[in-house]
Amino acid sequence: IKSIAMDHWVHDIANTSNVDFLSPIETLCNDSGCLISTSLEKFIPLAWDDTHMTTDGAEFFIQSAIRNHSLTLPKNN
Repeated sequence: IKSIAMDHWVHDIANTSNVDFLSPIETLCNDSGCLISTSLEKFIPLAWDDTHMTTDGAEFFIQSAIRNHSLTLPKNN
C-alpha cells in the first residue's frame, strides 16, 4: 500500500512538472499481484528489496514498458 501511494505521489509530481513518469507498479503489477521474477522457468529476481531493481529486473521493466507501449524509444536515422 505504501508503494502504491508513493507511485501515485511521484506520478502527480511528474504531471505537475510536465515530466514523463514510467510507473513500475502499472508496468509490473495487475489485480493478481506484482511480478517477482523476470522468468517463468527459473527465479531471476526483479528487485533486491522493495525499492531497488536488479540489473535483470531493470532490463525486464524497460522491455515490458516498450512492449505495452508505455515507453517509446526514438528511432535512429
